Amino acid sequence: MRGRKLWMRILAAALAFGMILLVLLLTLSFTGDPVSALLAQRAAEQYIQQDALRLMGFTLSKAAYNFKFGEYLVRAQSDQNQDLHFNLYCKNGKVIRDTYQFDVLENGNVISRFQGEYQALLQIQMEQAGLGRILLFVEVSEPRDSDIWVPGMPFDPDLPVEKSLHLYPDLEEKTLESAADYLQQVNRFLQEKGYAFSYLSFFDTDDAHTVMIDHIPTEQVGQEDFLAYLKQVQQQTQEQEKEEVLAEDTKQQGEKEESNSSPTVWVE
Repeated sequence: MRGRKLWMRILAAALAFGMILLVLLLTLSFTGDPVSALLAQRAAEQYIQQDALRLMGFTLSKAAYNFKFGEYLVRAQSDQNQDLHFNLYCKNGKVIRDTYQFDVLENGNVISRFQGEYQALLQIQMEQAGLGRILLFVEVSEPRDSDIWVPGMPFDPDLPVEKSLHLYPDLEEKTLESAADYLQQVNRFLQEKGYAFSYLSFFDTDDAHTVMIDHIPTEQVGQEDFLAYLKQVQQQTQEQEKEEVLAEDTKQQGEKEESNSSPTVWVE
């Protein structure tokens, strides 16, 4: 009897230990382990000591584990310039890749900040102007290697770059007529503020209706016959859709997709 009780205790202890080990392994699979995090941190510290990076005065965040890819993320940030920052990705105690080329050298951070600050400005001012609390996106077409982008440059809404404004409102009526009226209201607002945008786009949908208007020149929005223009573009879009469905030549379809920078209107 005593021997049986002893074996039962041993079995219970083994099961408990197994459960603890399983929970620990599951936890580490999501949070990483301290040793790997320390190795990632050291790898990142050594990485930013390169000649091209050392003088920029980068400081590093703590290594954060990404369980999806099984790697650690360390963010490098300059205290002197808000646009000098990039990410380092570490695995097995080594830096396997970074975003320095795109974020810093190719001005990705400057462009992203410019777009973000413009979006925040427009969202506030458009709501104040009675145009609703909407989602929007500012897109710029200026090349990344343009001299106009300077890390740390102050935000300037009048920066001479070609811009497009993408609007995602939630109108009560999802019709082409209501969309046309809304775009004209937005265009008048932009003109009053002196904000120069080359193109406007619009997307609104619900369970029953969808209105998509893309790449419309702002000079067309200001015309009295704007609704008629949109209906004409809508017809052209439908005809193009039919041509693409009937096209059997894959190369021909690819060429159409690549050159799809013309105005588009889709209502359903």
